[in-house]
Amino acid sequence: MIAHLRRTLAVVLFTLCQFAGVQFAHATQYSFFGPIASDTTWADTVTVNGDVVITPTGHLHLSPGTHVRFQPRSSIYDDLDGNQFRCDVIVKGALSVDGGVAPTDAVVFTSSAQNPAGGDWGYVYFKPESRDDISSITGASFRFGMENVY
Repeated sequence: MIAHLRRTLAVVLFTLCQFAGVQFAHATQYSFFGPIASDTTWADTVTVNGDVVITPTGHLHLSPGTHVRFQPRSSIYDDLDGNQFRCDVIVKGALSVDGGVAPTDAVVFTSSAQNPAGGDWGYVYFKPESRDDISSITGASFRFGMENVY
């Protein structure tokens, strides 16, 4: 019971910090879920354990070689626009995936499961109001999602 309360408190505090625009230092590997409301860059390895919602004011940049690994078949935060019990990226603002042509520069969206399977995670969903004029996907690989890009 106490462990559950600590985890819930940590999730609430992290989410409040994200809404307030607090940026956390980028480490070699880190976990994320919730809203992105400002210019944010991901690099290295990011484990997504709940829906990521890029708000209308947000712009997520993925650097060359970034690996986005989705928690398989579960989500600690489900947005109404995402797949239930799957981790998704929901774009209402802008998403720039800047993968390169070399295999090591590709941006990879995949499952974090030891034995990945199709449908482990949901999709990258561009809502009608997303900023298509400044969004782009270059040099990306999508593996083991339900629909990948929608």
